[in-house]
Amino acid sequence: MSAGHAYARCQSDTSVILGELNIDPAKISRTTFEIVYAGVTGMGVTGYSIWLQSDSCQGSVVVNFDTDCRVIGTFPRGNCSLQSLLK
Repeated sequence: MSAGHAYARCQSDTSVILGELNIDPAKISRTTFEIVYAGVTGMGVTGYSIWLQSDSCQGSVVVNFDTDCRVIGTFPRGNCSLQSLLK
């Protein structure tokens, strides 16, 4: 699958990915989807990230996944936590 097709598929699967993590969509005020490139030169796509923001905290929860749309990790930024976004 080309990088462009993978990007479109993973971006459209955002709600599925969040559902797998048991994240409550009602707690999300904004999402930002971005491409993660390899190394300093940015040659090749290694995965994607969804930055989740909520009105209940300052910061984001970042969900990283590979080019097959499988979650490979999450981490908090600011004072947001994954637990605060769960159903």
